[in-house]
Amino acid sequence: MKRKTFIISASAVAVGVPAAYYFFKNKWGKYPPVSIPEMLSSFCGEDILQEIGEDYLKQVPTEADKKVLKEILLADNTGKKIKESDDEAVAGLIGKKVLTDFEKSKLVIVKGWILSVTEARQCAVFSLNRKK
Repeated sequence: MKRKTFIISASAVAVGVPAAYYFFKNKWGKYPPVSIPEMLSSFCGEDILQEIGEDYLKQVPTEADKKVLKEILLADNTGKKIKESDDEAVAGLIGKKVLTDFEKSKLVIVKGWILSVTEARQCAVFSLNRKK
């Protein structure tokens, strides 16, 4: 790679990453990370997340309770629970759970989307939060 191309590419990344983070935080900052699937929310709006959550709850009615869903989402694979108020820890744990779901093929099809079970559960929490 030529030096000029590298410098331009590196500059674009250096500007783009903070801008994307800022956009994500401002767009979804009013919602807790336990209820927003990070990747999906980067290209879906609130209405689509709402529909996905509602459809998932129809498929899995045993999880149609916000408390139950949060307990599942906030527990790691050993059963250790983290506090919902620790946004950074929640985002890290859920990110790991999503990757594990894909690795282990724990997937669901909801409204035509192929999602990890964790992402679908996040959408369910999102839809339950909006119904207040």
